[in-house]
Amino acid sequence: MNIAYLIDSGRWDPATLYTRDIACAMKRLGHDVTVCIPRNNALEQLFNSAELNTRRTIHTNLPFFNPYILSGMIKKEGISIVHANSIRTASIAARAVELSGKNDVKTILTPHCYENDSQIARNIITSLDALATHSIETPHYLKEIPIRVFALRYSIHSTGQPAQEPSSSNTITVNGAITPEKHIDKLFEAVSNLDGIDYRIRIIGEGKAAHVMPLKQAAQRFDIADRIEWLGNRPDALDLIKDSAVGVELSGESGLYRVAEFQSAGVPVIASGSFGADRYINDGENGFIVASDDLAEKLTEALRTALSDRTFLNRFKAYRENNPIEPYDNYAMRLASIYSSLL
Repeated sequence: MNIAYLIDSGRWDPATLYTRDIACAMKRLGHDVTVCIPRNNALEQLFNSAELNTRRTIHTNLPFFNPYILSGMIKKEGISIVHANSIRTASIAARAVELSGKNDVKTILTPHCYENDSQIARNIITSLDALATHSIETPHYLKEIPIRVFALRYSIHSTGQPAQEPSSSNTITVNGAITPEKHIDKLFEAVSNLDGIDYRIRIIGEGKAAHVMPLKQAAQRFDIADRIEWLGNRPDALDLIKDSAVGVELSGESGLYRVAEFQSAGVPVIASGSFGADRYINDGENGFIVASDDLAEKLTEALRTALSDRTFLNRFKAYRENNPIEPYDNYAMRLASIYSSLL
């Protein structure tokens, strides 16, 4: 197959990282792969360092031209699958295939969060051939759309082997772009109540100053600033995650990829009880699901258990032994079979 992946984000967000991993997997399976990206040097380096072919064909400032550029690629290069990672790129994909005049090109969308349920979004999704979602349940408006839906639980490509034991350093790790949706302020409030536990917080990722500065002020207010490492974007993020005692991901459905990152590294994870978390976490066994009500208080309790309760640590060890991490290539082959079923 000849596959084009469409990226419209300038950040190392879950949609971007997932697409990179899948593109690499499809290349290893022998398929022709091109990743279409915006004009962003850092993003291009992320894909080129993985030895992927990239095209700067997603023009965020000239959106009118995107479908025409992609349609030219489809006609000249024999592309058979166009895989989008957002409603916007799905719109580009559907229009480009239409402009190409080719009936043998199929479009598929992996929504990393459900952006909206507007009529425009429904029309775009209806124009596609399939959805590949990461939760069994889908919003009601998607169920009403006549389109094939495939459910695939996230699997993360990870180098090396997971840690044999959770880290003894009591390191609490947050990974990904720093946004209000991650509720890092609630994490700071929660850890300020962890009396008697010598913890560290490691924050991997970057964010806008308007989001980061209030968090640094909150760290000063809770008197925990000296316990926090602000690491920025790191290419060795997976290695840092493996050296964690527990991961925290509170951004709901858009954070499911991050939940899978911690799990693939053999690290228990605490996640919010939003859409889809229970598909990844068996509460009290491989992590904890905390409700949004009284979030800081419940997060304190979950952190205390994850860091210091030997009964939980033994239960987590038993869970990992009985539920080994599935090889990533199995996931890639399932996605490839979905592509094949569309053609």
